[in-house]
Amino acid sequence: MRIRIADEVSAAVTDGRPVVALESTLLAHGLPAGRNREVADRLERVVRERGAVPATVAVLDGEPVVGLSGAELDRVCDPDAGLVKLSRRDLAPASALGSSGATTVAATVALAHAGGIAVFATGGLGGVHRGARDSWDVSADLGVLADTPMLVVCSGVKSILDIGARLEGLKGQEQTIRASLAARRNVLAEVLGALQRMGLNPPPAILVKPEDALSSVRSAILLGAVVPELRQQTDILVADLKEHMRVTASIEAERQRLATAVTDQVAEKQRLNLLMQAKDKLQSDTETAISDEQKKSQDQALQDAGG
Repeated sequence: MRIRIADEVSAAVTDGRPVVALESTLLAHGLPAGRNREVADRLERVVRERGAVPATVAVLDGEPVVGLSGAELDRVCDPDAGLVKLSRRDLAPASALGSSGATTVAATVALAHAGGIAVFATGGLGGVHRGARDSWDVSADLGVLADTPMLVVCSGVKSILDIGARLEGLKGQEQTIRASLAARRNVLAEVLGALQRMGLNPPPAILVKPEDALSSVRSAILLGAVVPELRQQTDILVADLKEHMRVTASIEAERQRLATAVTDQVAEKQRLNLLMQAKDKLQSDTETAISDEQKKSQDQALQDAGG
């Protein structure tokens, strides 16, 4: 699947200048016509004002595009264009069928990463939807963000999602990584031990007797065969440890977000209660005033009739 990258975006990536990827589902499916085009311009303008190059992503006629032109943004925002919503799993079929679609967080991150972009910005992430234990309604965003090295700037998971369930999902990932590390504890010990012994500053040359030369050659051959295997095992372990650190950090961030959300909900509930109390008082005062006015009108009517 060939990805078309806009010239400006490609040049920025090559030069090492900052590029920010933007999704298109918000434009095609999240906002009303007219308003979506204004938001598209505003998003790209804000990115440029901060010194980066914007790269809005979509799939047009089966071709993934990273960095839409003005005309292409017009097409994405046109409600009559008939763009479908594309997640990462939909990219290959859309490309094969020549379809057009707006990319979700998952699809945008995948295409942006393939294009060499390291930063993605969006409003809210998908996650575990409420009732997912029965419906299994879990966003593909979770899996993509777990295995794609991408800095994501957003306001957090969408408010309609089950943050607690998302936290459980991250904890499940952590347990899987812990189990993988525990299962290779012996390998980890052997690698660390070998690296420690190899790091003891051996002499640059070793003098051996003629009768020991064959043993030295055999040892060198054995060491040459072992070192690549040790390096491979070390790389795997380092990758697992980095992933464990990333997931642990994500868990802590989600825990803090959950605590903030609970606090915000309590404050919002208190605010709504105050508003309801004020509304009830205003309604009561209004009804009392109307009743008083009606009584005065009746009294006045009686006086006029009697006079």
